[in-house]
Amino acid sequence: MLDPLADKLVTAFTLAGLVLWYNLPVWIGVVYLVKEAVQLAGGLVFLRRRKKVPTSNVWGKTATVLFFIGFFLHYFFRPQWGGLLILPGLAVSIFALCTYAIKLREEFKNPLPDRAGRLSKRKPRN
Repeated sequence: MLDPLADKLVTAFTLAGLVLWYNLPVWIGVVYLVKEAVQLAGGLVFLRRRKKVPTSNVWGKTATVLFFIGFFLHYFFRPQWGGLLILPGLAVSIFALCTYAIKLREEFKNPLPDRAGRLSKRKPRN
């Protein structure tokens, strides 16, 4: 549960540093922060309703890898090289958010089992 949070915090603070001191465009950081806020809100709703934390998927992990390689290239070599992976990382991150949203929507369509393991008869929310 803490590993994904650590990845998000490291990514956010690294983006902030690159924006503040290494000329990374501000809009990249803003888009990332908005995406994370939306994802956090959805995760909290899921946790509240289902009493479990949504699992990560391959798209979110791919975005993290692209971000970190892009950060390395941006900082140690050339910003243009880093941008070649930071921007796709941002795009894959947004795609991952969409896949999480679809997964959560499908999860909420399924009725919750009661304490005896039977499915409830109430209609799921749309």
